[in-house]
Amino acid sequence: AIHDSPVQRLLVLFLDYLSSIPLALAVLFFVVFYAIANTFFVPGTPLDLAAGFLFGIYFGSLGAVFGLLSAACISFLLGRTLFRKWAMEKAKTGKIHALDVVIGEKGFLLVFLLRLSPLLPFSLCSYILGSMNIGFFTYAIASFLGLSLPTIGYVYLGTMITELKAIFHGGFQHQTGKIIWMVLVAVSTVLGMVVVSWITKKTLDKVIAEEEAKRGGRIVDTSSQSTKDHEESQVDQTPAAKMTETECSDAKAKSAEDSTPSFAPIVNHSTSNDSTSATTIEVVVSS
Repeated sequence: AIHDSPVQRLLVLFLDYLSSIPLALAVLFFVVFYAIANTFFVPGTPLDLAAGFLFGIYFGSLGAVFGLLSAACISFLLGRTLFRKWAMEKAKTGKIHALDVVIGEKGFLLVFLLRLSPLLPFSLCSYILGSMNIGFFTYAIASFLGLSLPTIGYVYLGTMITELKAIFHGGFQHQTGKIIWMVLVAVSTVLGMVVVSWITKKTLDKVIAEEEAKRGGRIVDTSSQSTKDHEESQVDQTPAAKMTETECSDAKAKSAEDSTPSFAPIVNHSTSNDSTSATTIEVVVSS
């Protein structure tokens, strides 16, 4: 959100409202709000931090994980239905197109890795995956497993804001050890997420490279390839088809010729008693 914008003020008011209502109801409202916001491309990281700040590590993780998972499922279904054409256009570029080719065979692994690695913005990735050849339940389970770890990490960082607030209000006396511990934990958490993202990206690139190698070092558009193969098969069959038609025509002509009646003259010579010679020609139809 833009600094001091209406959206930011509305978000702050909403978070203040959540802090004033019962915890269970607040977490439920937060899940709904998170799902709608992330579907419309609001980044999830500030919301993860807010969940940790408002609800703590346990309820905050619950609200953030299921809010983000709900957003992923909604965006996936929209990418498969209402916004399918737009999502397919987005899926035609570079490495995203490579994912479209290999996701049919390794869909679960690829979705899991994409949720761990920031290869694509989360919301955009959800829409694009909706246009690809992967089942909804496979996508949902892989997304849940992949997004849980980084989301909980950000929620934990959000809980530290509460602790820092308490330290600031209570003074820094006798708090040096706690501050150092919090800094170490925060740095370790951030470095851990960076390392996991780096390893995930390397693994994802390796999977794509292996699939490219299986296809002769290039990504093949399966739909175009099938059309091309069909046209080539039609071209290959054309001479044979023409030959067959010619042979059929010759066979028909020969059959017609053989079945045409032929006429053969049979000549009989007979001599009458009055010594008059007469020649009688009888035409006999023979078949």
